[in-house]
Amino acid sequence: MRNSSRLCLWNVYFYGDEQVQSELVNIEYGRVMFITLSTAGGIGEEQDLEIFNGLYYIECFLRELYEGRNEWQPSFQPLPLLARITEEQIEEEGANEEIDAQMNNYNGYNYYIKKWANYVKAASLNHFIRRS
Repeated sequence: MRNSSRLCLWNVYFYGDEQVQSELVNIEYGRVMFITLSTAGGIGEEQDLEIFNGLYYIECFLRELYEGRNEWQPSFQPLPLLARITEEQIEEEGANEEIDAQMNNYNGYNYYIKKWANYVKAASLNHFIRRS
């Protein structure tokens, strides 16, 4: 059920325009994605594919909020305010600790989980670079 819900939200994000991205931030999409992959405290999903998918979805969402979308329709301009709001939401869920924990994941999808954990960390840290 959780995987289907996450995939449904992903499709809303993927095919959504600027207004949809704003609505996703309002319903705390970033926070929801982090909750679904929370495993650092020993609770939540511990299935590697689910963790990988969650990290992938979060990275894509943050990156497109910061950079905008031009590759396909609907395209939209960068939405840095929405990106910052999303980062605040996911930070409240312990995002840094969770990402660090996933960077030390030694299960079957080890390489891919570490790779996307690094991408998520880079996407969330890049806003500090852009603000400088």
